Amino acid sequence: MKIDLLGKWRGALLAAVAPGMLLAFVPGCDKKAQDAAPDAAAVAADLSASSEVTPPPPVVSGDPDIPLNEAVVGTTPVPADYAADVAPPAPVVEDQPAMPEPGNVWVPGYWWWSTPFHRYVWVSGAWRNPPPEQVWTPGQWVAATPERYIWAPGFWAARGAPLQPMIQLAPPPPRIESYGAPPGVGFIWTPGYYAYRGDSYFWTEGSWLRPPGEGLGWIEPRYVGIGGRYYFQPGRWDFGPEHRGTVYRPDPNVRAGMHLTCVPVPQSVVTAHARFVVASTHAIALGATRTPTGGYVLHPGEFVNHTNTGAPPPHAGGEPPGGNPPHGGGEPPGGNPPHGGGEPPGGNPPHGGGEPPGGNPPHAGGEPPGGNPPHGGTPEPRTMQTERQNNPRGLPPEKKPPGAK
Repeated sequence: MKIDLLGKWRGALLAAVAPGMLLAFVPGCDKKAQDAAPDAAAVAADLSASSEVTPPPPVVSGDPDIPLNEAVVGTTPVPADYAADVAPPAPVVEDQPAMPEPGNVWVPGYWWWSTPFHRYVWVSGAWRNPPPEQVWTPGQWVAATPERYIWAPGFWAARGAPLQPMIQLAPPPPRIESYGAPPGVGFIWTPGYYAYRGDSYFWTEGSWLRPPGEGLGWIEPRYVGIGGRYYFQPGRWDFGPEHRGTVYRPDPNVRAGMHLTCVPVPQSVVTAHARFVVASTHAIALGATRTPTGGYVLHPGEFVNHTNTGAPPPHAGGEPPGGNPPHGGGEPPGGNPPHGGGEPPGGNPPHGGGEPPGGNPPHAGGEPPGGNPPHGGTPEPRTMQTERQNNPRGLPPEKKPPGAK
């Protein structure tokens, strides 16, 4: 039986807006959620017309867009024109809490520009149960012009992964992939995505893979659009949001150089924010538009159906006939957002990440030489151990665009 991947995305969207997912914030409560669903839980239902992905409860009164630490919940989508007016101040001195669990790593906090407050607000650090074989690259504020600073989000990637550029071309909308039954027990379908190489996007097919350990799920690769620029975040195996660590509450009142006593955020709120990141990312990829409340609404007819039938993928930005719905940043449909300004001609400035120059970013732990298994049938089983032996850096082989010799 063939499975429509779009149905899985729709299921994830419905899971995010399902009753009971967005739990109330209760100060001081840090009881971990039990039996929480994975990030991209599939629900066997279609996304109804104009269905809205509702944002979770705000953690700071007065600005619902102030996020929790992105190393735990992921990078929260922001408006297309999101930027700061001034450079960030010196960091806050965080009084680091005791490590909650063995093996946790401390991820420092960072400044976040609050548009309603018109100033920076400190997003507190977190104790993180790190994804296997991954290291965290913190985000940073990049000067586009002397009066405009853009947030380049942090990301998880394999240790020693090369730098990757900021991209000024919006990714194409995703394809709908069809695939058969898993090749064996414990295999998980890791969807395909558009990799960026040179000045073009090229489709990388999905594949069946086994998680490298128990309790791990696949976090899909994504492009985060901020200020007219797009930042690739590689896919990875990771724990569910309820098992990623301890997150601490943002503080709108702390200033540069001050000491901050970290206050934990309830696990239910952390889970709600992590699921919103997944659901909103999928909605944006399908052409959803941002609502005044910070959610996303998907209208009928906005998604362009690309299937893996052998048709060549779009190049040089990948605009399909009929328009290029946004992907990864909440930009309105109808074209690419304006460039961030200040970019040197002929190339994009580097930003630390996991995409080698001239190659595709990593996907699904690194595909072994020989390509992806065929779709619609029973591909040859592959294990993460075998893949790491064949491809220790977790990078896919270079792929040529369709039609190239």
